[in-house]
Amino acid sequence: MQKAIAINDAANWHLQLGAALRLLEQPNAAEHELLRAYELGGQAAGAAQLLVGNLYYAQQRFSDAQKALEQYLKDGPSAPNAPQITRVSADLKTRSKN
Repeated sequence: MQKAIAINDAANWHLQLGAALRLLEQPNAAEHELLRAYELGGQAAGAAQLLVGNLYYAQQRFSDAQKALEQYLKDGPSAPNAPQITRVSADLKTRSKN
């Protein structure tokens, strides 16, 4: 994927690489790639916000996770998982205040 990115710096490649790095438990590299995907693709790469939100949640960065999930919902309010993400985001808002 890194070779593909070198040829074509596209949001989808960064999104796929970030997701793979997250599964390989390389959180810093995954965060970098997912944020780059969102930078390049914006709303069309909204899934990057969901993945980075999950990454932050796993790191107990609840305020950051909540912001990322809220952005995901803003970008895709009709996503099939929107009700679940809304509940998680509300829970994270409570956690970040404590």
